[in-house]
Amino acid sequence: VKENPTKYSVLIGKGIVFGIKGEKCKVDIEKIVKGAAKVMGGSAGGYGNEFKGGGPLKEKSKEAFEKIKKMVY
Repeated sequence: VKENPTKYSVLIGKGIVFGIKGEKCKVDIEKIVKGAAKVMGGSAGGYGNEFKGGGPLKEKSKEAFEKIKKMVY
């Protein structure tokens, strides 16, 4: 996102999610990260262009990934 401020990145691990976007990116990264965290039974927060969250339902990480794909495509 430093090289291309119109891009974003979302990372999902077992029970965690992190999102960051460039300054010119129009994608609502907060909504995406919060949606993924909710699937995993948790919540998310952050400010500016960075948000992180997660939940105790680590086994739902793949389901959270599928939700993110539907949100951005």
